[in-house]
Amino acid sequence: MFKMIRLEFMKWKRSKILLGAIATTLIGPFVASVSAYSKQHGSNLPADWDSFFAVALQVNLSLLFPILFGALSAYAFVQEYQDRTIINLFTLPESRAKILLAKMFTVLGTLLMLIVVCLVFTLIGGRLMLSVPLTFETLLRLSSLSLITGIMVLCFIPVFAYIGIKTRHFIPPLVGATGFTLLNFAALVSPTYGPLVPTSIPVFYLLNAIGWRASIPFVWSVLLPIFALSMLLCLREYVNQNIH
Repeated sequence: MFKMIRLEFMKWKRSKILLGAIATTLIGPFVASVSAYSKQHGSNLPADWDSFFAVALQVNLSLLFPILFGALSAYAFVQEYQDRTIINLFTLPESRAKILLAKMFTVLGTLLMLIVVCLVFTLIGGRLMLSVPLTFETLLRLSSLSLITGIMVLCFIPVFAYIGIKTRHFIPPLVGATGFTLLNFAALVSPTYGPLVPTSIPVFYLLNAIGWRASIPFVWSVLLPIFALSMLLCLREYVNQNIH
């Protein structure tokens, strides 16, 4: 299995898609930087680290991460179907379950790396735009918040993977990712019922953490079952597929 993981990482390393993904993680920090600059120079209002991260993470969790992660999941699980190398892949002396788990581990590891890269860009942007010093307590709290909410979005990766494996095309996972973002925006319009929408849990967790919204009724009790169930569906579909 470790050999399969290494091969998957090599495939990602050779692909230029990672460079585009890393560049995309600049969007959230850039929007937060523009917002902080406008607040400080246009409205003469103070900007702090909490508000800076709030803007960056809202962009990431509501829009950027769902679409970016959906696209990368589609690439990871659909590419072999499109170029017909799936036949060669299934002839390897490894079970299909191990192949799928290696792919999933690689995808989750790569996306976690992108979450960390985005956190670094956000810290750099805040350091350049804010005059407020960054204390160790604030650094630890906001970094933890960034990583936790990012991991929440990762819980939906098997959903995108299942759609891609089931349909064997790039478009359906991207449509699912777009629906993810639309649900998030619809949930934000209704603060009362919005936290009940599973896809919006990361956003409302963020808003609750920075004191912008009331507490949400559930978090991991919903996200972990979604991850586990969709992962089981992926395994079932992948193992039982007929490839010609």
